Amino acid sequence: MRARSRRPFAGNPNPLQPEEYIFFLDENLHNCQPILDALTSAGLRYERHGKHFKAGTEDSEWLPVVGMRGWLLLTVDKNIRFNELERRAVEQFGVRAFVFTSGNLGATQMAAVLVKAFAEMIRLCKRQPAPFIASITKAGGVHLRYPRQ
Repeated sequence: MRARSRRPFAGNPNPLQPEEYIFFLDENLHNCQPILDALTSAGLRYERHGKHFKAGTEDSEWLPVVGMRGWLLLTVDKNIRFNELERRAVEQFGVRAFVFTSGNLGATQMAAVLVKAFAEMIRLCKRQPAPFIASITKAGGVHLRYPRQ
């Protein structure tokens, strides 16, 4: 019989556990190099809109795929929670969406905000069952917007 180590196994040293989460960058963000670099640097996996869908594909067509695959949506489309078809797709297919809410951020600023928000995004995913829509603020805060608590 093997002796047990007294030192607890730390497992993955990254508390974000990147193997559990795959971000989906919508058409507005899928070519944003600073965001791609930030995700890569953090060891997080991502899928890009252009790899799976043609340019101009309606959100109501790709949102079901994002939800069914369990990807975390990253977008700048603030209207997703107000558009009836898109919100229904979020609900029906269990999409977990994160939306940059400050429309005046450049690509490098968005990437910096994303890095600040990573830990809170993952905490939200762990405590809030899908579907949901959360905002990422200019300061890197993450706030649940839908469903309302």
